[in-house]
Order: sequence, then structure tokens, then C-alpha cells
Amino acid sequence: MTASVEVTARPAATTAPPAAKLTVTVVPPGTPMAIAFEPPTAKIPDNSPAGFVIAKAVITTAGGPFAGTLAIAGDPIFAVNGMNIVLARALTPADDGTHNATVTAATPTHALVARFAV
Repeated sequence: MTASVEVTARPAATTAPPAAKLTVTVVPPGTPMAIAFEPPTAKIPDNSPAGFVIAKAVITTAGGPFAGTLAIAGDPIFAVNGMNIVLARALTPADDGTHNATVTAATPTHALVARFAV
């Protein structure tokens, strides 16, 4: 659950207008805030076997470890194994070219999406 609180700072005199407003959004620990891939760009040989690790998803959270799920959609050559993006099947020269997918890091209350391409 996300909660937002608005804080208004006022001068000592209560008749003066507000000096500043600050909105604070509180999210639970472990909420995904950013997805990065290591390495950031990957090239894979067109004879790579199924299960070949292409990249590791690095999830930045709002404090605490990420305890959600990682999923991938789009090009069927990709799959997820733990926090790794892997090949779902062996590649052949016919697979040469760019392949795109969408990676989702999700908890029961939040989801974050990033694009992935090789």
C-alpha cells in the first residue's frame, strides 16, 4: 500500500501564507523502483543453447530486498530463471536480428516495467 502525506511549513505567525509544501510518498520496503540489466547491452552468438544467460535483472527497491516476481513477455526466445533473462530455446542463424521484450518486476501491490532488447 502506498501512502502520501502533504506537509506544509509555515512561518511562526499563523496568519502568514505557507512558505513551502512538500509531498512525501511512502512505499513499502521491497517495492520495485527501477530495473536495470547487467550487462546493459548484450550480444549473443546465434548458436547459443537454451538456458544461456543473456543478462541479470537488477531491481532497485524502496529499501529492503526485492521479494517479488520477474516476468518477461514479447519475443518467445526469452525466458526468466530467477533474476536472469535466459534463452528459452537454442538459437540458430535464422534468429539473427533484434529481439524485444518487456520485463516486469512485480510485488502484490506494485509492478514496474522495462524494455529489454538484444
